[in-house]
Amino acid sequence: MSTVGTHLSHRCQIFSTVHCSPSPSSLSPSSPSSPPSPSSPSPSSLSPSSPSLSSSPSSHHHHHHHHHHHHHHHHYNHHHHHHHHYHHHHHHYHHHHHHITIITTITIITITIITITIITTTISITITIITISITITITITIITTTITIITITTITIITITSITITITIIITITIITIITTITITITTISIIITITITIITITITIIIITTITIIIIITISISISIITIITISIISKYSLPSSKYHKIKGVKIH
Repeated sequence: MSTVGTHLSHRCQIFSTVHCSPSPSSLSPSSPSSPPSPSSPSPSSLSPSSPSLSSSPSSHHHHHHHHHHHHHHHHYNHHHHHHHHYHHHHHHYHHHHHHITIITTITIITITIITITIITTTISITITIITISITITITITIITTTITIITITTITIITITSITITITIIITITIITIITTITITITTISIIITITITIITITITIIIITTITIIIIITISISISIITIITISIISKYSLPSSKYHKIKGVKIH
């Protein structure tokens, strides 16, 4: 009976192994696509898991193997004549254990990826919510401040315009009067200045002309007098002895 039981258990073992063996192959392609994580964390979270596949399962494997071996040792003691069968069974168990390790690793990786995705999603969502709320508050504040500023400015503008209208009327009137008086004054002054300048220039030209004419007259008279003196002297020099002679002659004749 125990032999049948062993065979049954063995068959169950085979069945479970066969049942399990397609499971990693069907799991492994779906595992990268299964987590709804963004494309960037997926490779980064998958790449550290590759060393863990080599290092972590070995210790895990050792522990499991020890436990299983103990269980089978008891089974082996019961059936000495099934020695060959036990070895065969042990070989199958090793194969099965390898699949369990792969499944565990894949599960751990998937869980890690999912956790990371959830954490990042939560963080991003909270950040988005915070930024949105901050933006909304800032926008509301800006809107309210602009509205108050607009109302204040309109009120001040209205008061200022009402005040300035009266002020400008007064100012324009005063400016117009000032400008007219200034222009009148300037024109009169300019007219006076031009008249004065004209008079001055006329007098100066008259003075210049008179002085020039006086100088000319003086020089002409001086030159005439000098010429007459010279001619008189020349004439007297050459005519005196002849006149004496004439006188003598005249006397002689007479």
